[in-house]
Amino acid sequence: MKTLDAPRWIAVAMLAAPLMIAASTARAEVRKIVIDKKVSPAFDGATFGSAGQYETVAGRAYGELDPNDPLNAIITDIRLAPKNARGKVEYVTTFFLVKPIDMMKSSHLMQDVPNRGGRLTIVPAERAFGDIGLSSGWQGDRAGSTVPGENNDYVIVTIATNADGSPITGPVIGRIVNVSGPDSQQMFILGNPMPEAETVNALRVHFRDWVMKDTPPPASVWPTLADGFLVDPTKAALGFPTIPGLPPTAPTGPLNPVKDYDWGRGFNYVDGSGVKSIVPPIIKRVVEMKAVRSLRTDSSRGNSATTPAA
Repeated sequence: MKTLDAPRWIAVAMLAAPLMIAASTARAEVRKIVIDKKVSPAFDGATFGSAGQYETVAGRAYGELDPNDPLNAIITDIRLAPKNARGKVEYVTTFFLVKPIDMMKSSHLMQDVPNRGGRLTIVPAERAFGDIGLSSGWQGDRAGSTVPGENNDYVIVTIATNADGSPITGPVIGRIVNVSGPDSQQMFILGNPMPEAETVNALRVHFRDWVMKDTPPPASVWPTLADGFLVDPTKAALGFPTIPGLPPTAPTGPLNPVKDYDWGRGFNYVDGSGVKSIVPPIIKRVVEMKAVRSLRTDSSRGNSATTPAA
C-alpha cells in the first residue's frame, strides 16, 4: 500500500482529475489517494499496438463534501451526516486505472461509473489506441456486489441520523418484484420506482385491486397488428387527412428511415461505447416501422405515433 497526498498526486499523475470536484464549484476535495495494488505489466505482458504494454492501478480516494454548500443540497440529509473537525462530510471511493506503462503513448481518458459495483476496464482495441480507462465507485449501499471487496468498485459513506442520534425515518415508495412459476422466489422490494409516470401508477392501482380485491384487471389496450391499430406509416394506411396546398407528389411515410448499422465487433450497441472499426458503417437492414392509427382521423385529429414493428 502506498499513500500520496493530494498535491503530490496531482503533480505526478492525471488520476485525481476525474475523481476531484473543484472546490470552487461544489466545495469538494480529495484529501488523499491510496494505491492498494499495481500490476505492471498487466494482461500477461501483452503489447497493444503502438501503445505497448499496459499496467493497472487499484486504490481509494478519500474525499469530503461541504454540507452547507447549496450545490450539495441535492444529497439527501447531508446536513445530518457526521462531520469531521473541518465541518465536512467524509467519503471513500475506489478506483481502477488501466493505462499504458509509457504515458507518452497514451491517448485520451475514458471514465466508467459501473452499476452495482462491477469493475470495468477498456477492451483490447481501445488499448491499441493508447486509451486510458478509469472505473470508479459511486454506490454506497453496501449490499450484494457493492459490499467492499478487492475486485469491485464502491463508495463508503457515513450514515445520517437525527440530531439526537436516532435513525431518520419517513415514508418511502417501493415496488414489489417476484418471479412466477417454478422459478418463483421470495419477494423483494426495489427502491427506484417511477412514481411520476401516470401509466405506472395506473398499473399499480389495477394490480393492487386484482391481488387484494380479486377485481380482474382491464383488458389490454396495447396496439397490435391484429386489431388494425398498428399499420404502415403512410397517409393512406393511417387515414390521415389531406393537408391543403400539399403537392400530390409529396412523399408519404417516414422521411428518415431507421437503419441498423454494423460498426464492427469492438462497438457496444447497448450503451454506445467502444470502438467503431467500420467507418462509414455497413447498413445491415432498414428497420420496419409501424404507426399507431388514431381512433379518430379527421381534420382536427390526425395524430399518430411511429414505433418499430415487433
